[in-house]
Amino acid sequence: MDQPTPATPTIRILRSGTFTSVEGKQITFGQAELQAIADGYDAASDPAPLVIGHPKMDDPAWGWVGSLAVEDGELVARPDTIEASFAERV
Repeated sequence: MDQPTPATPTIRILRSGTFTSVEGKQITFGQAELQAIADGYDAASDPAPLVIGHPKMDDPAWGWVGSLAVEDGELVARPDTIEASFAERV
């Protein structure tokens, strides 16, 4: 009998609130902004890479985000493809 494949966990990206950028500018994200980000994400035309830290533009992608959603007041990524070694590290 086949075992069910475990669901890939979501990755929390952003919560509602006011944040200060490295330039010192305050930016506020509410539920509407989080939802707009999720609704506007298009993995087919501009897929987001899964990376470690804040990489340079040419650092490796360890996977790709398949979709974004708002769950429990947070913007979350649902990975589509993940390198096995990255999944083990996370």
